Amino acid sequence: MYVDTSIEGDAAASIDSGIYDASHRIISLSEEKEGLVGVWDIVIDAQGTSDVDDMHLSKGILYHVSPNPFQDKVVVSYGVFKSGTVSIEIVDTQGRIVDRLVEKNMKAEKYETTWEPNASLPKGYYYCVLKLNDIQVHSLKILRK
Repeated sequence: MYVDTSIEGDAAASIDSGIYDASHRIISLSEEKEGLVGVWDIVIDAQGTSDVDDMHLSKGILYHVSPNPFQDKVVVSYGVFKSGTVSIEIVDTQGRIVDRLVEKNMKAEKYETTWEPNASLPKGYYYCVLKLNDIQVHSLKILRK
């Protein structure tokens, strides 16, 4: 079994008890000829929930952030499904806003914007966050190398 050495430093993944217990999300990996292989069985409740559907499908989504990983600039493609105040923010792993790419009223449509971070911004992981009316509706992890 292989162990992810980053779990201890990941606040969300390292919780192993209580309501936010993440231990059931850890899967065992085995080494196969095609690389590391793991199986994650997912059971979907046939009744579903309106919260997840509403969060992603009726408000907006980040289609992709590319290239990822990136060095000098990244293009963010996103969709807004309900008119409102839209913001696209780049957030560090501590939750601090590094840059705000968009903040304006927008109608339901597909959009694209580009982020060219300051050269002094450290390499590492960041999150591109889509918000509608100050509510986070989607985020994608990106790596500056």
